Amino acid sequence: MAKINWSKVVNYRAREIQIRMPGCPTHYTNVQRAMDTLKNPAFWMFVVAVVLINTFISPRNLDNWGGFIRVTGIVSVAAVMYVSCHVGLLYLHARLFSEKRTVVYYPLFWIFLIVLVVVSFVVWMAPILEPYDVPNFNIVHEMYPVVLTRLMIFEWLFYCFFLPIIEKRGATQGIETVVLGEHTLKVLDILYVQVMEHHVCIYKKEGELVERSRFRDLMQILNDIDGVQPHRS
Repeated sequence: MAKINWSKVVNYRAREIQIRMPGCPTHYTNVQRAMDTLKNPAFWMFVVAVVLINTFISPRNLDNWGGFIRVTGIVSVAAVMYVSCHVGLLYLHARLFSEKRTVVYYPLFWIFLIVLVVVSFVVWMAPILEPYDVPNFNIVHEMYPVVLTRLMIFEWLFYCFFLPIIEKRGATQGIETVVLGEHTLKVLDILYVQVMEHHVCIYKKEGELVERSRFRDLMQILNDIDGVQPHRS
């Protein structure tokens, strides 16, 4: 019998990734859930709070409106870059690691590289701030440890406290689609799912879809969708 490549059945966007943060419970996610989190307004409220804290933490940033607006703009772009780097690394983890290997993502390991990228961008933008005498925006080795320490604290707070709240409040509401194999299905179009031996049959409002898949893989994909499972198989 030919060996089945389950990575083709379970799309990489649904591949489970363990996020391990010291002092926090292991968080289970995948690329699809990460994208759903990015669509949640509460997530961006957290990002805005981080941007404002990093702007207001230095009183000299508030000496004049011109400097304040420019600093806020640069920090905002840097924050988007920071988030994008994390999402990109999650994507690479899901795509590159063998399907037989547990995918584990360590934010505090990658943060050293990501902060270097972000700080380099801020320093590159420093010339537009020279007329406003903004401190610590022109030397990488001075900014790096300060920014790294702050973001490590924010990362820990995010994974330990804020992310569980986001996922609990918007578990199903924020999920619009699920991925099975090469098919992307709208959640609201799914009526029910039936498993028969090594195949799953998804009954939709318009027709049905049959895919070769394992029951546990299907449960992983549908984990965050509200529904009733009458029995194990």
